Amino acid sequence: MKNVDHVSPEDPKLDSELPEQKSVTTSVVLNSSSRTKSQPVESVGQLILQVYDGTFKRKKLRKIELDFLRKQSQLSDESINELVNQTSDDRILTSTFNLLQIGLRVESSKVSDEIARFVLVTLKKHPVFKGPWLNGPVENVIQVISNHRRYESLRWTDEGSKLTNKEMKECRKNALRCYLIWAWMTKSVPIERVIDYLLKHTWKPSVRSSQTDAEKVVFLVNARDSEAIVTSTDILHRDAADQKTRADSAESENEQLLKQVSTLESNRDEIQSTLYDTQVKADSLKKLLEKERQDHANDSAHLKDDYETLRGQVLRRLNEELALLEAGLHALRRNPPKVNVMVDHAERVIDGLRDECNRLLKRGDG
Repeated sequence: MKNVDHVSPEDPKLDSELPEQKSVTTSVVLNSSSRTKSQPVESVGQLILQVYDGTFKRKKLRKIELDFLRKQSQLSDESINELVNQTSDDRILTSTFNLLQIGLRVESSKVSDEIARFVLVTLKKHPVFKGPWLNGPVENVIQVISNHRRYESLRWTDEGSKLTNKEMKECRKNALRCYLIWAWMTKSVPIERVIDYLLKHTWKPSVRSSQTDAEKVVFLVNARDSEAIVTSTDILHRDAADQKTRADSAESENEQLLKQVSTLESNRDEIQSTLYDTQVKADSLKKLLEKERQDHANDSAHLKDDYETLRGQVLRRLNEELALLEAGLHALRRNPPKVNVMVDHAERVIDGLRDECNRLLKRGDG
């Protein structure tokens, strides 16, 4: 056995040898990294092409790539159409789905918006999405995408063979996932609704409805995608909690409304009672007013009769007295004048007028 010199921690040989070893190790690591690490993506167009030709296999962009993409100007419509033409062989939408997943993970609204613009044009040119219905409500679009028969009657733009049954299933699944991601990115579809759509159109159809509880337990404990299960469960729990909160709030509001209804009904009864009393009083006053009107009409008729009678009596008396005065005046004008006749007639007129005045006074007092 060879002797090995002991080197203490304070030995200067240690400091002289470690840097050299460290340098060699670092060089090896750097050389290995330079051989395995791909060149960074420098534009959205380059990213799209690499995703569709399969050379970009990562799930997210590096920081340096994101910095490059942020500095790029917006893609023109011509550039997007050219990119779509170069990537039109993605018949089952696998690459489009991968691109959208990258867009979801991008921490830049500018880059994700560019990806969403490209994907929209791509989807519109894909046979699955052809038609004006793509611009309709999300629920309607998903209903069309989920129709199995739609994939059996598709007319493809290329002259290749038709999709196999497996490819049709994959195309349908990718079409739904692509549209849901795009709708979530651009239409602000709540994540709870995304879960509902996936549950209704993707997850439930793939599971037998006749599963027993035991089969469900076995399926759950053997599930491998725990991240998806935890994520969807958390979202569903959060949605359930929100719904419970809304239900509690609605119940509280309902109780308040019931109290208000009860108060309004009580007020209504009071108002109806007051209205009834007021109506009774109004009817009574109406009858009284009608009686007063009738009495007034009767009194007016009687007064008119009395007035006409009195007027006739006064006129008759005045005419009689005027006749006496005229006769007395005629006697005074005779030659010689008959004064005694005038005096007699004047006295008679005075007595007659005095009697008439007394009669009128007595009539007024009566």
